[in-house]
Amino acid sequence: MYIQLHQIKKQLNYRKTHRPFETLPLGSAMKFRRKELHMTLEEAALDLTSVSYLSKLENNLIKPNMRFIKLFEERLKMKFDQHEYDHDYHDQIHHALLALHQDQMMDDSIYAQYKNKQNHQSYLFIFTHHILSNEYDKIKPYYESLKSYVPNLLDDEMTLFLTCVTKVLMKEERYLDAYETIKLMSQVATDEVLVHSIELKHQFICAIELMRPFEVEHIYPKYVSNLQTMHAFDQLDKAQFMYLVFQTSQLTIQAMDDILHKIPHMEEIDKTYIQTLSYFHHRDYEKSRLLSKPYIEVNENWLFIYLLSLDHLNEVEEIKNQIKEKLNYSFEKLSHGIIFKHLTFKYLKDTTHLFQYLRELLINRYLLTDNYHTLSYLYKDTATLFSQHYYYKEAHQTLHQWLIEHQLLMHSI
Repeated sequence: MYIQLHQIKKQLNYRKTHRPFETLPLGSAMKFRRKELHMTLEEAALDLTSVSYLSKLENNLIKPNMRFIKLFEERLKMKFDQHEYDHDYHDQIHHALLALHQDQMMDDSIYAQYKNKQNHQSYLFIFTHHILSNEYDKIKPYYESLKSYVPNLLDDEMTLFLTCVTKVLMKEERYLDAYETIKLMSQVATDEVLVHSIELKHQFICAIELMRPFEVEHIYPKYVSNLQTMHAFDQLDKAQFMYLVFQTSQLTIQAMDDILHKIPHMEEIDKTYIQTLSYFHHRDYEKSRLLSKPYIEVNENWLFIYLLSLDHLNEVEEIKNQIKEKLNYSFEKLSHGIIFKHLTFKYLKDTTHLFQYLRELLINRYLLTDNYHTLSYLYKDTATLFSQHYYYKEAHQTLHQWLIEHQLLMHSI
């Protein structure tokens, strides 16, 4: 699902001058039901009331008159009594935001309460539930309905919606757009510690993926302080691990070893992973290959350090064997799938198919990722492959395109 960020921005601008009378699920239930029946405003209002009245009713700009509600129940073939306002609703939004912050599931009772209803409140929780469940293939209808309802969302509803959108963009590795969404969130969110921590967390992840050292160093201490205030110590350990992974490309191997020796509570496998990345980023590919090989079945992060180490060492037969074994594997991370496809064409396809793929890759940049290290590898390796086969003009164009991408990704946030 491709989210058009400019559509959300447009709705947010409209929202500034178009605030709801109060947050009522009934109005949105009418709107969603009408659209489900493919009825226009004119068709739904025919002989019952004016189009203007129905529009205001759907958008919660006026209090509903129960006489009209009864008429619309017959017209839309639904009961509206199940869409009454729940006074626990805003507490449930806070619970959902906390679940997103901690990467945990919401309380099952919340999802059960809303899963069979059709209004903006229910769709908001169903949207959140599918994201937390990693069921991104199910979110499109809820996103589309909520997107059209943005002008009517209250601040905490808007905060939850934008947090979910940010999670989707980050899943798609669209970190530039994700950071734009975080900035939109700051326009509507309250100053509470939880929301601020969510913003800092997403800023931190985006800055790491976009390879922006100044931003990482600026955000990290603020994020740590915020997590300490919340007593979110499990998140604190994750933040420290992510920070050290980032530092593997910034610090010397010895400096990283010194830091790891001062962290006794870290799991040995995590320390080994950080050491392996440190060797890899400092081009000691033989050591990164040796360290990663025992763990390639643990998770795909280890596998790709191993594959790329083999690639740099030109271990052709071993990398071919690994690619053939994983041909039908479904990778969790988009960037891993992109790299694997690149390696598959590079090592298993003939030159005709390889260069057809490389040229399509450069044309369809928008289908790739904003992960800095992935793009750096793809562009540089593509330029090398063009040069090796005497396509010097295309090699030069590839490096020029990478220079533009490099500046865009590393531009200060």
